[in-house]
Amino acid sequence: MDIFKFSETPYYTHLSQGEIINGLTSKTWIERYDNFGEFKLVGPANLGFRELLPMYTFISHIDTKQIMVVENHEINQSKTKEPEITITGRDFNSFMEYRHLGMHREIPANEVGDVDGISLDSGTAAENARWLIRYCIEPVYLFNDFEMIYYTEVINNTVGMPGLQTILPARVLPLDNLWGEVKKLLTFSGLGIKIVRPGPWKTPSMVTLPDYNEIIIHGGLDKSETVIFSAEAGDIENADYLWSIKNSYSVGFAIGNWVSQKATTFANYSGPYYRTRILYVDGKDVDKRWTVAPTGESFQTLKSHMFELAQGSLGAHKNMAIAKLEISSESRNWRYREDYDIGDLVTVLGDYDITQKMQVTEHVEIEDKTGMRAYPTLALTDPSFV
Repeated sequence: MDIFKFSETPYYTHLSQGEIINGLTSKTWIERYDNFGEFKLVGPANLGFRELLPMYTFISHIDTKQIMVVENHEINQSKTKEPEITITGRDFNSFMEYRHLGMHREIPANEVGDVDGISLDSGTAAENARWLIRYCIEPVYLFNDFEMIYYTEVINNTVGMPGLQTILPARVLPLDNLWGEVKKLLTFSGLGIKIVRPGPWKTPSMVTLPDYNEIIIHGGLDKSETVIFSAEAGDIENADYLWSIKNSYSVGFAIGNWVSQKATTFANYSGPYYRTRILYVDGKDVDKRWTVAPTGESFQTLKSHMFELAQGSLGAHKNMAIAKLEISSESRNWRYREDYDIGDLVTVLGDYDITQKMQVTEHVEIEDKTGMRAYPTLALTDPSFV
């Protein structure tokens, strides 16, 4: 795993490849589907890694398209061994934690948008997320801020959850953290997100902008017929399995200022009543545009929107079934990024009656003195074991 840094350019996020980082004793690189990936680099403290990889440095490695940012330096010193430095960081996506809806405003608030929130048009969760991200990084929307990141949307999804195509109603969002709102939309739709560095893999709309990064909202491809991890065939060195109902709900209530609606997962709703799990969904941002109770057609439309909100949110809270697999170093059947990628569906033929179509939600690569290891984490998209 050849880690390299990018050279800084006058535009900062217009990246040009810099130099390979040599001398590291341990490297960990984790890519995730719908959350921030992270890395961890360890090396001797006396080799100048703090100066070579200062804070905010962009890094990647030869085999990946994704980029990450240095966030932490830690030096461990003792009398029994030579001091080591540990450098950690996360996906460039993490910049969204430090952006907020409404940050375009001067103080006091100007005339753009609503005083108490951001007006969002109706659309799918992916369309909503796309607009929110653009809103917080494009100079036309910002007050005294400029991010040299170009955004495009690529959705190629055969895996999405029930909320994928649901048209969310127009609503007013509170002036909250950007990532918090985007993460809700990703969970609702079953989509992932990543930032891709410049390279020959550019999407068609980006080929004329070779130096820009791409923020991509994406789904996965169904490769379950071709990519099969089999314990019997020796593909799986070690495996950890988890089944859980902790995040599962059977009834969803979307509650607004004027209207409340209920949705149920009928398969889980039957049986002893103590198994009923009720999910509260805050729908006040949907109907806050009405200052008095809506009636007639407006009331019926609002009821429909509330039901869709309850149903989609319920679909994002299901039984959990996760398999963390260590792929055998002797297995040559399937290669991450070549045969399958983050978000794709694959088949697992494991022990404990695990023969399932599962989604790749995380991939861990570790290289140290013992060699190279890879760990994909897989999750059932629709577990129904209870």
